[in-house]
Amino acid sequence: MTERERIENLHQKYFSLRENTPPMNRDGEECKAYHEWYESAYVYFKSFDYLQNDSDFQIFVNAKKNGNCFVLEQIYDSISPSYKVLMELTGKISKDDKTSTPRSYNSKKVFVVHGHNNAVKQTVARTIENLGLTPVILAEQPDKGRTVIEKFEREGNDVGFAVVLLTADDKGRKNYARKMQDRARQNVVFEMGYFMALLGRERVFLLLQKGVEEPSDLKGVVYTPLDKDGAWQYRLVKELREQGYDVTSDNL
Repeated sequence: MTERERIENLHQKYFSLRENTPPMNRDGEECKAYHEWYESAYVYFKSFDYLQNDSDFQIFVNAKKNGNCFVLEQIYDSISPSYKVLMELTGKISKDDKTSTPRSYNSKKVFVVHGHNNAVKQTVARTIENLGLTPVILAEQPDKGRTVIEKFEREGNDVGFAVVLLTADDKGRKNYARKMQDRARQNVVFEMGYFMALLGRERVFLLLQKGVEEPSDLKGVVYTPLDKDGAWQYRLVKELREQGYDVTSDNL
C-alpha cells in the first residue's frame, strides 16, 4: 500500500464514522480517526516543496487542529475541497510510478559517504551529531536481509543532506601516465553521483582531502578542503543553514 492509499483509507474511515454515527453517539473514535487522517495528509503534503505557496496547501496546513467532534466536522468541511485539490496535484507526480514517495527535505538525517579513512568518518559523524542532526553510516544500519544496493537505496531515501568524504583510499593513473595518483574509493564516487541526482548538488557537501584527484566529470564543482584545523566544519554549518537547517557553529 502506498502512502497516498493509506491516507485515502484514513480519510474514508473518518468520513464513514461521521456519516454513519448518530450525533448523540459520537465519541472519541471519530475524533481519533480525524486526527489520524489529517496528520498523515499534513506530513504528506508538506513533503512536496512545490506546494509551499499554493493557496489550497495554505488553507489545509493552517487549519485549526483541535476541538470536539462537532468542531472537527466544521473544520473538515472547510478544508475538504483543498484536500481533494492537493491529492489531485500530488497524484500527478506518481501516476506513472505507483510506489513512488515524495522526497522530504525536512529530514534531520545526514548520509555520510565514506571510504576507508575511519578517523575522518568518525570526526564528521560526531560533528553532525553535535549540530543536532543524525549521521547515517551505511555499515551501521541493520541489513534486514537486504542486498547492499537495496540497503543503500532505502537508507539514502530517508535523508535530506549528504556529506561525501573524498579521502586517499585508492591509487590510479591513466594508461599513458607513469605516476600513480591518490583517488577516492569507487563506491564514494558512485554514491556522490547518486545523491547529487537524488537531492540536488546544493544538498551534497564534498570534503576533499589534499592530493586526492577530483572526479573528471565534476571539474568546476566546489570542493571543501578537508583541513586539519577544522575550518571545514564552519563551511558545513553554512551550507546546512543555506538549506534551511537550524544549526549553529556554537555547537561545534
